[in-house]
Amino acid sequence: MDPRAPNRPPPSTPRHRLTFLVAAVLAVLVAAAGGTALAFTLSPLWTQSSQVVQESAPPPEEQAEPPTRPSASEPATDTDTAGAVPESVPPEAYTGSSTRVGTLLLQVERCYTDTHITDGFAFEDDAPEGMEFHIYRLTVTNEGNAPTTFDTEGTTGTTTDGRTLHNDQDAEFTVAWDYFWDDIEPGASVTSYVLFTAPTGTEFTEVLVSGEGLLEPDE
Repeated sequence: MDPRAPNRPPPSTPRHRLTFLVAAVLAVLVAAAGGTALAFTLSPLWTQSSQVVQESAPPPEEQAEPPTRPSASEPATDTDTAGAVPESVPPEAYTGSSTRVGTLLLQVERCYTDTHITDGFAFEDDAPEGMEFHIYRLTVTNEGNAPTTFDTEGTTGTTTDGRTLHNDQDAEFTVAWDYFWDDIEPGASVTSYVLFTAPTGTEFTEVLVSGEGLLEPDE
């Protein structure tokens, strides 16, 4: 009687073992190849997903820097003062101011505006519509040693809005015809005038008499 236990499978032969080993190796290779292919297949999907997330994220907002203001210690620049309203210079601001033309001392007795002028006798004139006369009544003193004449030729005025106007010699003749072209003796004083005809409301920042003597508002 065979001593081996009944129903025990017979021992495997070398051929069976070899077949099993080859089958196991093939199974491992197939599994590895499948995993690699799956990784390559999913890799573009992961990359595309990452790119979509990055592109959809809005860029961070940049905060605008607050405008800088010049400090109180810094002088104002042309840009800071651009568009500034000119300072008002009423005609009476010239009353009391003075200047020199050669040996002549010119002192402003009074400065005012009017639409009508007269010499007080026979001559008079009216300003055109929308215009007015700027009247500078002067005391002219000859401080030299020889007779000289006061001539207003070349007189200009600079307005507060930057315009340059010439004096109106016809209007000056109307009010002071008896003072012009006469010599002023040394030490003598006479009354004379400088006049401008300008649009109503015009103001002057300075007046250059005879192209030489600068008149500015009396401070």
